[in-house]
Amino acid sequence: MVEEKTANLEDAYALVAQELVSTVLHNVLSRPSFIAEQGSSENDEAQPQPCCEQPDSDVSIPTTEWPTIESFNKKLAEEKLNEFISTWTYSTSWLYCIDFLTEKEHDFDVRFQFRARFSIPTRRRPIPRTTASVYFTFVISKFKPKTTPVDVFFVVESQRLVHRPGQSLFRERWLQDVVDVKDRVFDAAVF
Repeated sequence: MVEEKTANLEDAYALVAQELVSTVLHNVLSRPSFIAEQGSSENDEAQPQPCCEQPDSDVSIPTTEWPTIESFNKKLAEEKLNEFISTWTYSTSWLYCIDFLTEKEHDFDVRFQFRARFSIPTRRRPIPRTTASVYFTFVISKFKPKTTPVDVFFVVESQRLVHRPGQSLFRERWLQDVVDVKDRVFDAAVF
């Protein structure tokens, strides 16, 4: 009974999180400055600017070859997400699974949303009490040439900063912060 209520509560939280991610991405994609950036990137020499602080010059930001609009499908997207996450530097104690969340049709594009749910299972607690999610959105334009790679964005749960692969360096601390906050909330809650 308690497990069923917990599962229903998690589903409700997942829906709320999905709506928040959709709202954030919609706001970013409809910003005039974002549209201007996209329009000016037609020049091959133009380099995308990182959305975060510049890492040390010794550190390179890993990137992945994303599928083209023509070749995109859910299975390929999940494979590419696994490939992209494998470029991140984090402790081997973190495990993750990728779930397809939704496909939404918009006027100028179609957006596919995935969730990578990270946790640290242990022998004493093989099913962790808390998880940290990273939400990925693939934006498939209806008007760009079919050979153009899809646009990919990701947001870490409880953060508002929208990241683009190849422009920001993943930090394990982001996941740990989410798990720590959830642990504190669970410890403070009286059931």
